[in-house]
Amino acid sequence: MRDVFAGLGLDSALIDLIEVANEASIRSCFPVSDLASASFSVFGAALVRLNQALFNQTNVVKVDQTLASAWFGFTFQPIDFHIVSPWDTLSGDYATKDGWIRVHTNAKSHRLVATDLLGLTDVDERQIPLFAKQEILRWKKFDLENALVENGGCAAAMVSRDTWLNSNQGSSQANQGLVNRAKRFQPFVFETWRPTRQKPLAGMKILDMTRVLAGPVCTRILSSLGANVLRIDPPSWNEPGVSPEVNVGKRCAHLDLKTPWGKAIFAELLDQADVFVHGLRPGALDGLGFGPLVIDSLRDGVIDVSLSAFSESTPWASRRGFDSLVQMSSGIADHAKEIANSIRPVPLPVQALDHATGYFMATEVLLAILDQTVNNLATRSKFSLVSTADLLAKYAMPQFVGNLEIGQIPFDGDVYFLETTPWGKGRRMRLPLAVEGTNFSFPLPSRPIGYDRASW
Repeated sequence: MRDVFAGLGLDSALIDLIEVANEASIRSCFPVSDLASASFSVFGAALVRLNQALFNQTNVVKVDQTLASAWFGFTFQPIDFHIVSPWDTLSGDYATKDGWIRVHTNAKSHRLVATDLLGLTDVDERQIPLFAKQEILRWKKFDLENALVENGGCAAAMVSRDTWLNSNQGSSQANQGLVNRAKRFQPFVFETWRPTRQKPLAGMKILDMTRVLAGPVCTRILSSLGANVLRIDPPSWNEPGVSPEVNVGKRCAHLDLKTPWGKAIFAELLDQADVFVHGLRPGALDGLGFGPLVIDSLRDGVIDVSLSAFSESTPWASRRGFDSLVQMSSGIADHAKEIANSIRPVPLPVQALDHATGYFMATEVLLAILDQTVNNLATRSKFSLVSTADLLAKYAMPQFVGNLEIGQIPFDGDVYFLETTPWGKGRRMRLPLAVEGTNFSFPLPSRPIGYDRASW
């Protein structure tokens, strides 16, 4: 926990305000549950700091580690409808001539690259995994990884932790830290923000341009404090497998930033935003006409928090990546494979890198609001999944520990509340965080991407 607090610049004395209960842990050879409770704890500590400045009040932060662990998985259980799997049939781990590779094809464009390269374009969908397995066995892992990445696809060869640390990317990543933060003096008016003790972010306008999974996790918890979150996605994008999970509390709209009309609408939205959270690859926003200089010209002083798979100042800055791929590249999957004495990669039991990074980003938003309010300092912050991976990997264990399998926590009693969504009814697990006087509740039920209009 101290590393997390230090990594985000929070005084370690705030740890004394944290009370962690129900310290069950997910079974893993990495301290996944400790990371979960630390992620919620640091967010709670940042909220305490904000409350001190706004209301001159200091409260204890209570974190339920069992629930925190569950919130690193899926917290929504449908009652009268079915959620499709978020995983494409081609996504998965495959053996190559000289090791293992993970191919990630959940996005349509990434799937097209993989099927074209592997000669699977005309293969029956039911036969895709079998034919992919046969074809990938013909490749060496780094050759296939490079071929997919260079053509705009997503893949990661599995390497050991030592191999990662000694690689150009791993060694350049070593001293990046959890957040790359830049501040400058720039007075800024939060025009619609009306904070209360119950809802400290009431009226705060947060423009969300993130996709699976860390960014939506960030804006989800910010909505529980009363923030007005508007999520923007391109018309072609959809996430049916995770939308019921991560879109709670927000409004969600489609907008095509490749058209003059879409750019004009987005500029208007940004002109009124207090916080801009985005997760496109470095350089992608510039290509759409909304680089840092343009953002400053539209909304000088807006809090800007961004996410990438790999840190911007490293060789892989522009590489596409997801939690499961970063686990392969950084040595996490290989370490667990060795400890489990498995012939296959062994991933983390949950997408811990995504979830932890999401809460780190949300913590940064609270700290940035505080700094802007008290010191007139505008903050631009950059996060990466691989920085969180490097933090977790420091605590790799020589055996599996823990007594909790993800999904074991029942949706009963006071653990859940009912939620009626456009898809149907479901049970939502309550948040594992409590701060006296604060009402952590979601203002809106979850909804599909593109459900709302692109307006505040």
